[in-house]
Amino acid sequence: MKQLFIIFSIIITFIDSAFSQNFIIRNVDESAYPVINVDIYFAKNEYAKKNNFKVIEKNKEIPFILDSIQNIVNQRHICFMFEVSDNPEYINKLDSIKNNIIKSFNFISNEDKINVCYYGNKNKSKKYINPLSIEFTKNKELLSQAILDYVIIPDNNAKNTFESIFEAINFVKNTKTNSKNKILIIISNNIFKTNKYTYNLCIDKAKKEKILIYTILLNKSEYSHMYGELSAKTGGVYTNTSINNIQHVFSAYLSDISNKTPLISTNNYMIRFATTQKERVCDFEIKYKGTTFKNRYIKPSRQTGLLESYQLYFMIIGFLFIIMIVFFFYIINKRRITKLESKTNYVTDQYKEKKKKITKISSIINESINVVSHSDKTIVGSNGISPILHLTVNDVLKKIDIDKHLMTVGRNPDCDIVVDNLTISSNHATISNEGGLFYITDNNSTNGTFVNDMKISKSIINNKDTIRVGIAIFFINY
Repeated sequence: MKQLFIIFSIIITFIDSAFSQNFIIRNVDESAYPVINVDIYFAKNEYAKKNNFKVIEKNKEIPFILDSIQNIVNQRHICFMFEVSDNPEYINKLDSIKNNIIKSFNFISNEDKINVCYYGNKNKSKKYINPLSIEFTKNKELLSQAILDYVIIPDNNAKNTFESIFEAINFVKNTKTNSKNKILIIISNNIFKTNKYTYNLCIDKAKKEKILIYTILLNKSEYSHMYGELSAKTGGVYTNTSINNIQHVFSAYLSDISNKTPLISTNNYMIRFATTQKERVCDFEIKYKGTTFKNRYIKPSRQTGLLESYQLYFMIIGFLFIIMIVFFFYIINKRRITKLESKTNYVTDQYKEKKKKITKISSIINESINVVSHSDKTIVGSNGISPILHLTVNDVLKKIDIDKHLMTVGRNPDCDIVVDNLTISSNHATISNEGGLFYITDNNSTNGTFVNDMKISKSIINNKDTIRVGIAIFFINY
């Protein structure tokens, strides 16, 4: 009897161990320290109870929280699309279509997302289809109410079925989801001629985007086969039926969709516990059905991120960078100021040099004035004394009597006062006696005529005024 008990215990332990091997610790998250989050994954779909787990730290069992996390794989997105037409025969069917779509929601998994759109002639947005929801949703009640409240009858028949289908395929394709299972269910009464080009576009687009298209045609016509081909080539199903049988067709379609795109769920669990360990490296154990899984984590430092860990270094580098920027602008500004000062000094030196020359010439003229006797002069001016022009060219002084009413100054040999220098025009200026007063007039010269360093076109000449014509400088004394 004792041997049987031992054998039985070994078998139970083996089975328990076999079950526990389905369980692995996938991740340990210590970022919320002292709260530790342990992500647990079961290779098989297994329902785990909190009583089966134990969390051990330093050989002591500690309290924990167990949360179940269910991940749904292959979630489906199903769009119902139906025609709205003012055809009297179809108007009578419309309420039945809407009610049957609402009833079909009961056959759809709560994990699936759905949408509904109706089509007719172009709306204000120049679109054929009118979605009742911007995005696919799990809220069946909201869509059911929208079907009853917002579907309206247009003024004329919908004659663009495949254009509408093409828009609906794009609408389903552009849904913000990672789901690979997208289904379009079409309910149509269309008996009109169909554009073959748009029909082929619909097939190509649906196949490219892997959208299953299921069609229900409520009226048989010569174009019915096109709906059949559309569904067959995209992996869906086509049915030509009456309005009374539409609910049965919906049920069959949704069953076929479930078989082709089954939902797969995986159960993950999260164990949360508050650690009391203060060490840098912390060990813990999780026991599940008698099997122990050992793991460890590293206690995060007070500053966890890269930026926080090296905060001081970044501050120093930032400070040095700012100093470099300030120094750079200081050097540039200093160079600019030095260059400006150099230019200013050059201009000042030129001005001082020019002033020295003018002072020297003035002193020479003043000396000449003291020497010249009035007896040498003829009576021409208003004061009865003919003025003398003191001309200086390249520091060479020359005295010229102004004994005419008009005297020309220039480089031309025919001028009264000839100065052979390229800075002076051929007929540069004219000195005139007007009523006993003397004037100088510029003859549109190249370099201009200046009286007391002021450029003039015509100016009276007063005693000791400085006149500059090109390189020549002269004074007139009465």
